Amino acid sequence: RELIEAFRPESYLGVDIEPGPGVDRICNVDSLLAEFGAEKFDFVLCTEVLEHVENWRSAISNMQAILAPNGSILITSRSLGFPYHSAPFDFWRYEIEDMHKIFQGFTLHSVLDDPQEPGVFVFAKKPKDWKQADLSK
Repeated sequence: RELIEAFRPESYLGVDIEPGPGVDRICNVDSLLAEFGAEKFDFVLCTEVLEHVENWRSAISNMQAILAPNGSILITSRSLGFPYHSAPFDFWRYEIEDMHKIFQGFTLHSVLDDPQEPGVFVFAKKPKDWKQADLSK
């Protein structure tokens, strides 16, 4: 939270599945769209969550949907080679190629390997004319 607030945003809302420091609202990632509505946020930050979400397609879809046109999303997640770490679950690993497919239709500013541990960093912008990609494959 301190890192984001250093940029002096007009507002900030911390969302997680359970109470904790920096958590303003309890909400499952699969329910973001239902909870907040479409295109409500200029910036979405999701760090070290996706590998723990069983239905990653729904999670990505919800994050993309709540992001306003021209909004930015920053995601970090673990890649192959990172050890199992349940909290409470650990389902997935993502590679750079995966993020290119997942964020097709977005403007990708950075898709990088984590230099310290197996992982991936994504910084992308949602275009005004964005349409949800088919993530079923």
